[in-house]
This record gives sequence, C-alpha cells and structure tokens, in this order.
Amino acid sequence: MKRSSNISKSVRLPEHLVAFIDRQPPKDGDFTSKLVGLLNECSQGEEKRKENIAYYDALIKRRQTEVTAYNDLLSNIRRFRQVSTSTEHLLSDLLEALRKLETARQENDK
Repeated sequence: MKRSSNISKSVRLPEHLVAFIDRQPPKDGDFTSKLVGLLNECSQGEEKRKENIAYYDALIKRRQTEVTAYNDLLSNIRRFRQVSTSTEHLLSDLLEALRKLETARQENDK
C-alpha cells in the first residue's frame, strides 16, 4: 500500500452520508479513519466486483449452452414421438389389412 500523505480538504457532505460514515467500524475511530476505510473498501471492492461479473458472465454462457442442448434434446424427443406415433398408426393399419385378408381367405376356403 502506498504511503499516506496528509492532504487537508474541506468537503461538505449531506447529513445522511455523515451518519453513514460515522456508523462504520471501528466504533471508536475518528471520522477520517472511517472515511478512509470506506474509500479503501470501495476501491478494493471494484476488483472483486469485476471478478464476480466475469464469473457470472461465464456461468450465464454455460447455462445458455445447457438450455440450448436441452431444447435440442426436447426437439429430438418430439420428432421421435411423431415418428413413433406414425409408425404405430401404420402398423395398426397393416394389422387391420392382414386381418381382413385372413378373413377373406377363410371365406374363400369354405
């Protein structure tokens, strides 16, 4: 960490911000140390936020890939079901035709 320098600035802050800074740890710390602590946390937190964003972006991409694969699988299942249903109907029609043929053959044999 860089060496701190003593820079004196006068800044006007709204009451709610002053109260927020005063609530920061340590409870017995002075206003300046609390403000410096908050600013350090904000500046160091920026890197952590960037890492979190990168992590969640990668997670979103993986989930989108999974959803795409799921949708493709679902589409294939639907197509398989259609083919299966069509095949079932064709087999039913074929069985009915064979039964009619067998009935006609039995009637001819009489």
